[in-house]
Amino acid sequence: MNENLSIAIPIFMIHGNHDDPSGLENLSNIDLMSSNNYVNYFGKVTNIEDIEVVPILFRKGDTKIALYGIGNMKDERMNIAFENKKIKFKRPLKDKDDWFNILMLHQNKYKGMHLGVSRRNSITEGMIPKFFHLVIWAHEHESIP
Repeated sequence: MNENLSIAIPIFMIHGNHDDPSGLENLSNIDLMSSNNYVNYFGKVTNIEDIEVVPILFRKGDTKIALYGIGNMKDERMNIAFENKKIKFKRPLKDKDDWFNILMLHQNKYKGMHLGVSRRNSITEGMIPKFFHLVIWAHEHESIP
């Protein structure tokens, strides 16, 4: 939107567990990149007691995409927040069923007890609301087909 910037490919990102916000001002290195217009940083949780996830809405022609993001937080804390229904996903006001909904999150995904991550220290697929069409699940370290 700024005519002084020439951005060929916009980058939208959430923070992971190695660049999470901290300190008195709750800043991360991604805040610095965002303030210099290198990336579009979203999904930062400022109130862990009542998490509100607001999408970025993209529209081109008849295509409508709602991009939701939740940056990394302690897995157990997020698990409890989902259990206690403390995470609220805002939906577009108009034609909410016409949007393709994408969720980006950086958490451990529950893979069963055989891989060592307990259900409490991870997020299960069943916790994700059903209106999401695609979940981009970061923090995956291995590929087990």
